Amino acid sequence: MMNTENSLDNYAYILRLWRERPAAPEQPAVWRISLTDARNGERCGFGDPESLLAFLRERMWEERYLDKH
Repeated sequence: MMNTENSLDNYAYILRLWRERPAAPEQPAVWRISLTDARNGERCGFGDPESLLAFLRERMWEERYLDKH
C-alpha cells in the first residue's frame, strides 16, 4: 500500500497530450503537453518531452534533498 500521508513521498498527475494543427497547411503540427496535479488542480504546460522529464526529475531530486536535511 502506498504511503500518502506526506505530500513529498508521492505525486499524482494527469498527463494530457494533444496536437495543435497549424493555420497554414505547409507548417507541421505541434504537440503540446500538460500535467495537472491531481491534488490541487495546478496545471503545468511543456513545449517538449524533455521539459516534462526535467520537471519530473526536479521533483524527484527535491524529495531526495529534503530527505537529507
